[in-house]
Order: sequence, then C-alpha cells, then structure tokens
Amino acid sequence: MINMELSNQDGFRFWEKVSKTSIGCWKWNGAIDLTTGRGRFRISKKNYYPIHIMFLLEGIDVPSGMKAFNLCKDCSCVNPNHWELGTPFGRKVKNQIRKKRPLVERFWDHVDIKSQEECWEWKSSLDGKKYGQFAINQKQYRSHRISWELTCGKIPNGLCVLHKCDNSKCVNPSHLFLGTQKDNIQDMARKGRHWRHKND
Repeated sequence: MINMELSNQDGFRFWEKVSKTSIGCWKWNGAIDLTTGRGRFRISKKNYYPIHIMFLLEGIDVPSGMKAFNLCKDCSCVNPNHWELGTPFGRKVKNQIRKKRPLVERFWDHVDIKSQEECWEWKSSLDGKKYGQFAINQKQYRSHRISWELTCGKIPNGLCVLHKCDNSKCVNPSHLFLGTQKDNIQDMARKGRHWRHKND
C-alpha cells in the first residue's frame, strides 16, 4: 500500500467525495483514473486509489505483502466493512468469509441504494425477464421478493410482490406492494404492458 500521514483536511476532502448509506456500499464520487477505471484521490500532487486512503483513515496498518480483497464486488466501494486484507493467495479464504456474512448484508451489498423516492436497482445477476435474482442455499429467488421479506415480513400464500415503479430491477421496499394475480394483471393493463410480462 502506501506509507504516509494524512491531515484532518485530507480526511475531510476524502469523505466529502463518498456517499455513505446505513446499509450497502459507500460509493466513491470523486475522480476516476481513465486508464484503470478505478477511483483516484490526489494528495501532495500525487494520485492514490481511494481504497488505500480508506485504510489509512480507518487506522488500519497494512503489512507488507498483504492485499485488499473486495467482498461486495464493487471496486468503487470504500465501506471498510466490505474489504478484507489477505495474501495474494487468499481468494479461497476470502470466499469463505463472504459466505459466512449475514444474509441481509450480502443482499443489500448488491443494491444501488439511493433516496426513498428513487429506484434501488439490483446490481447482480438477472433472470430471463430482467428481474434480479439472489441465491439462498443454492436456490435462486427474485430479489424484489427477498427485499420485501427482509423489510416487511413473510409474503402470504397466493400473493405477489408488485412494482409501483414498473422497474423490474428495483428492490426499493417503498416501491413494492402486495397483490393477487388479478391485481397483477389489472396493474399491467393500467400501465399498458402485455399480459404475458408478469410482474412476479
């Protein structure tokens, strides 16, 4: 990594360029290195990767030969809880750590969380109808249904989870509502969508 001391002003400038959330990733909103696509932060006329600065600001000493491993698969994230230190041969260990993390943390790590009014889009894999999918015990579930159950409780039998926003990748709980299959069809008709394109 890097060996340097940061001033309080450097720390203020750094966190000013980060969008923090109570859950999920902390997005880097500063300059981007066009060659590598990674964020960059300038100190004393030199550019450093934001993740390096994050470790320093958190008071984390990075031993020689150690490498930072990203747990959320988003290299623009500077949430300290989403990075682990290990050796270049620590991929297997990193994957074991990731699997042991609580389900709720793993789920929201895949979501682009914004304001309550905006859509929170699923950043990971999608199924054939462009709905997010999330694996639990090696079985795939639609991500908007998991979002509902994590925030609102179990989905009653026979009910669907529908989108107010009509955005299949959205998992913002405030954009979701419960309804029957009949409600689903009526909602699609009001929005002018073909009946075969089911919402749930």
